[in-house]
Amino acid sequence: MIKINLLPQEMRQTEEVSPRVLATVLCVFLAALVVSSLYAARLAEIHRTERKLFMLREQIARYVSYTAEVGELRKAIARANEEYAEVSALDAENVPFWVLLSRTSRLIDESTWLDRLSISPGGSVSLSGSALSYASVSNTLGNISQDPLFKNVQLRTAYVLQLASEPELYGIGFEIEAFINRGVDLNGVEGQ
Repeated sequence: MIKINLLPQEMRQTEEVSPRVLATVLCVFLAALVVSSLYAARLAEIHRTERKLFMLREQIARYVSYTAEVGELRKAIARANEEYAEVSALDAENVPFWVLLSRTSRLIDESTWLDRLSISPGGSVSLSGSALSYASVSNTLGNISQDPLFKNVQLRTAYVLQLASEPELYGIGFEIEAFINRGVDLNGVEGQ
């Protein structure tokens, strides 16, 4: 059946929307609003996370150049710790490093030069250097052997060094090994 309303527009009755339809439309609208709000919040969280990730990547790129420097610094610290261990080993045995260095510099012959002085934590001292003659090496070895600060003094190596391109000019390279005499009275040793 077809209904035709012939009344003018002002007099016509409008059809009311049933409350059930209105509630359904309202529920659908609210559900869409909640879902879109959750989706927008999730997108904002994703955007924040992407921005943090981008900033972290930039920081990593900045710090990558420092990793090589950090490695070099770690190696330098390890070397310094090893050197400190050698020196502190002598301090622990009541033989200050400066006493050893002072005594050694007084005991070498005037025509002898030290290139290296190394100390192991066990109290072993290794001296290497060069001299103008075997007699200078022998004098240095004798001086160290007679000093009460050292014991078990040995000449490990001695060899000829050519000092210039002329065969007449030569020197003697050497390595002497000794041990610190841990029972020595430092008051008597320092003044000598």
